[in-house]
Amino acid sequence: MEPIVVDREPTFRDILDKNITRAVELYISIDDSSIRDDYGDILEDYFINAPKSRRLLNLLKELIDRDLDSNRFMLTLAKVYIDMDRFDEAIEILFDLQGDLDIDGYLSSIVDRYIKRLMEQGKYSKLLPLLEDIVNRDIDTQRYTIELSKVYFKLKNYEKAKEVLSDNIDEDSIYYSRAINLLKKIEESPDNRYSYQIPLIKIGNNQYGVNARIDDIPIKLLIDTGATLTLVDSSFIALNNISKDIVLNTAGGAIMANSAFVDLEVDSIRFQNFKITTTPFSQRGIDGLLGMDFFMRFDFKIDQERSYLYLKEKL
Repeated sequence: MEPIVVDREPTFRDILDKNITRAVELYISIDDSSIRDDYGDILEDYFINAPKSRRLLNLLKELIDRDLDSNRFMLTLAKVYIDMDRFDEAIEILFDLQGDLDIDGYLSSIVDRYIKRLMEQGKYSKLLPLLEDIVNRDIDTQRYTIELSKVYFKLKNYEKAKEVLSDNIDEDSIYYSRAINLLKKIEESPDNRYSYQIPLIKIGNNQYGVNARIDDIPIKLLIDTGATLTLVDSSFIALNNISKDIVLNTAGGAIMANSAFVDLEVDSIRFQNFKITTTPFSQRGIDGLLGMDFFMRFDFKIDQERSYLYLKEKL
């Protein structure tokens, strides 16, 4: 006896698997709210798990335009954007949905994930407008204020880093101790405390120097805070600039030298008619010594670990 074959009515999933456009049309035409919710769940699952393509996005956007309950599919679109690594577009949608849907926890998790990624990638300029927007929207303001201050700090905008902390976090806040620690870090940062940040040149095993210019001639000077006067090899000094002989007391004994007035430049610092001493100087890789007659004009820090000389003019 032949088996009896009973034709089965195609399910919504069957229709969706064969023709998504038809499935979308069917969903939109359904009036029964219970069936519509079931079909909506199936559509959401499809859009999230299907291979991402421009056609898929266009269909989802068309559905959003035509569906009276568009918020559920706006949330789906945000999730699709996240899967496509398009966090900026996803977060903008989530911001818009926040007042209509209970998504605060989900929004925070996505924002935190994106912030962490941008921080790790060092993309502070991209992170800055996002955090400013979050704080302006009053979304967990104090927590994100800490992150915003960190970004200002990374971008070396120290005044703004301090300002946002003082504006948004008070003594009663659970973030107050974190804000105080961050403020201390900002205040103690050499980049904040000093006006000039000059790269150091390593000379030998444990000596450091800087690039400088004497009368527009490039030279390398060894930093020597034990030297009272700045010394430059006489081959760099014009003869008509050299004045009377002087005696220099050095670790090796007294030597005869001359004095001269020159224009001295170290990074963007420039001194005109700066008095130096000059004598034939032979030390491989350097052309003289930068002494305390230069450093006495500044508060300074020689940071060997970061390879920078920090300077701030004394008041």
